[in-house]
Amino acid sequence: MNKEELESELLKTLSGNSLNKVNDKVYLTNYQIDMLNKYKIPYKNANSITEILFYLNEIDDEDADEEFETLARELQERAYYNETHK
Repeated sequence: MNKEELESELLKTLSGNSLNKVNDKVYLTNYQIDMLNKYKIPYKNANSITEILFYLNEIDDEDADEEFETLARELQERAYYNETHK
């Protein structure tokens, strides 16, 4: 991989990890938004990450894959951080 390709990949990774404001109370990465859309989770009007986690818990385990588990874990960590570091 040359320098330009490496820089391009790095920029894609960084932009995918930056937080986007969904509403006044919820911020998500592009990846998280894509995954929530994939599973048709109504995140746009959620009042908190905890509310989004509630919707995620409603998904059948049979429909969940590794990406889904990663999403749930990331959101659980953010909810924990937000609730304990105020």
